[in-house]
Amino acid sequence: MLAFLDESGDPGTTVHEGSSRYFVVAIVTFAEADAAAACDERIAKLRGDLSLPASYEFHFSSNARSVRRSFLEAMAQQDFGYHVIALNKDPEVLNFRERRLYLEKGSVYDRMCELVLTSAEPQLKRAKLTIDRLGERRFRVRLAAHFRHRLSESKPIRSVKMETSRTNNLLLLADHIAGIAHRHLLAAEEGEKYWRAISSKEATFEYWPR
Repeated sequence: MLAFLDESGDPGTTVHEGSSRYFVVAIVTFAEADAAAACDERIAKLRGDLSLPASYEFHFSSNARSVRRSFLEAMAQQDFGYHVIALNKDPEVLNFRERRLYLEKGSVYDRMCELVLTSAEPQLKRAKLTIDRLGERRFRVRLAAHFRHRLSESKPIRSVKMETSRTNNLLLLADHIAGIAHRHLLAAEEGEKYWRAISSKEATFEYWPR
């Protein structure tokens, strides 16, 4: 089992001061290495199909709509699943007691990643987990250390490593799943079209607070 983790939005809790309303973490899973290799190859081929440089990164937030559609059409034919956890940080939803209880359990980033992996755990089966290296380094380093600690507790994760989407196409897929889930939560019309394109791959989609 191979797994790839990325997020959309930010983990800050001050929504009215510029923080995103939602923080979304997604994990993409491949039951077989052959399926992951086929998906990797399809993303590489798509660059040529679209006359894009071999180094082009398919980031959801920066892609043109036509590129997003092409990427999703190609990915819809691939064999993978995904799990999503979404934190609704709206103060009217996340009340003071819940917010305090939540933050006492660890950082927002750590906790959301833990929750999505708990949801995916029955399917991970000694997974090799890859986390996007980009973003705030302190989050990534702490997260990697946290999951490595899980290894010593005989949890399903077999290994943890950090890479960048510059060198790992499948992190780009995780980036798209997280971005699309975020747009879906915001009820953006365009986001709904993207969501329908990949919803058949959904394994779990959970919200916090429940």
